[in-house]
Parts: sequence; C-alpha cells; structure tokens
Amino acid sequence: MIIKYPFQSGEPNERTTLLGNPVSNSIGRPLFSQDFSDVVSGQLGDEQAALNKILHQTAIDIIDVSAIPTHIEQKDFIDRVKMYQRRLASVQLRHPAKEKCLLKDLPLPEKILSETPLLLADLKM
Repeated sequence: MIIKYPFQSGEPNERTTLLGNPVSNSIGRPLFSQDFSDVVSGQLGDEQAALNKILHQTAIDIIDVSAIPTHIEQKDFIDRVKMYQRRLASVQLRHPAKEKCLLKDLPLPEKILSETPLLLADLKM
C-alpha cells in the first residue's frame, strides 16, 4: 500500500497521516467486510459490492484512538500551539463589525401578531 502525502514541502498539515499504518496500531478485530467480501462479490449485485467496498475502506481508514498513547510532551504541545496560531494568523479572519440586530425580543409577540396587518397603501405613504 502506497501512502501519498498531500504536501510537498515536508511540513505536515491537517490532512497529513499522523500514523504510518493506523491499522497496525489498533487492536486486532474482525472486520465485517473481510468475512463476507468473497461471498458478496459473487452473489449480489454491483450496488451491494460497491457498498461493501466503501464499508471495507472505511474500516481500514478508522484509527483506534484508544490504542494511541495520550501523553504528549510539553515541547510538542507548545510547538503545535505555535503552529496553529501561525495558521490562524495567516488566514486573517475578520470578525464582522457589531451591527444592530434586526431581531429583538418582543414583550408580547401574540399581541403584535394578532393585530390586523398594514394595508399596502399605508406602506407606500
């Protein structure tokens, strides 16, 4: 199996595979698609075979996070924080200026909604 990395410069990003082979790090468990892949391909239609292929690929791509050690070195943590801060700074997100909200609380919405609506002639005045 050849793993293609989405980056060329060598710098990891959010799509970088963190584990070389995530399946080998997980606890061995039988996969449904492995047990029945031969039976399905011969007996069922193309749609079911495609569905089982998707199921099999999903089972391969799942990383068992319970098998990953949870301890992270402080230096690695600080490096990650700095990297994420650089990424956020490069995006330059701007928060919208505080504008008056068109929606507001009405003390008695039933009273306002039960009133007769304005006539079109009144609106054009």
